[in-house]
Amino acid sequence: MADWILVHLVACDQLRPSSRKPREVTNMNVDPRNLLAVPKLYQLFANLVAGPAARRRVADEFLKVKPGDRVLDVGCGPGVMRPLLPDVIYCGVDVSSKYISAARAHQGDRDRFIVRAVTAQTSFDDLGKFDLVMANALVHHLDDAETSSLFQAAKAVLNSGGRVVTLDNVFIPEQSTIARWIIKLDRGKYVRTKAEYVALASQQFQNVHVTVLQDLLRIPYTHIIMECW
Repeated sequence: MADWILVHLVACDQLRPSSRKPREVTNMNVDPRNLLAVPKLYQLFANLVAGPAARRRVADEFLKVKPGDRVLDVGCGPGVMRPLLPDVIYCGVDVSSKYISAARAHQGDRDRFIVRAVTAQTSFDDLGKFDLVMANALVHHLDDAETSSLFQAAKAVLNSGGRVVTLDNVFIPEQSTIARWIIKLDRGKYVRTKAEYVALASQQFQNVHVTVLQDLLRIPYTHIIMECW
């Protein structure tokens, strides 16, 4: 969600007049958005764009976990959502070993963090059963086969009455031009329309409740939240 800021800052730096001697450029193909792979920079820009209030809103209005619930956080990053949850049994998985190391360093031994990628053959069966499986800002990084595998694997580990909740950016007809432009700068290659997200979730779930938000961030942006059961 914060990818666009890095692009903007770099662009402004290139356009800003300077009396300094020009530096030698060794690689013109460096993508500044890759800096978000560094956990501390990720958290810095996430706080700049969203702030704790946005994450609190998602936790309170959509995750709605109770003390003692078992929670699987797929694509947990450096564990930014964990402090907003009550006393739950939490397991976070992410493809980035750097993110997982940062999450372990911050949360200590009270939670479980695992390096694991979502693939076309994803399984969470070895992790136990869960009341909530959440995937924040993940699905738009997955192709259709990986997304279908994610929903299938998540459904397989849900307790009776459990839910899957996803949050992603989305293209909708009524969104502003600037919001659409910012979303196109995202690192994720698979930002979809509302109908496309719902179609993928509906392959596994009979009930898919959709909420579209255009006021979650401090910048023009559009999110889709799917609650599936």
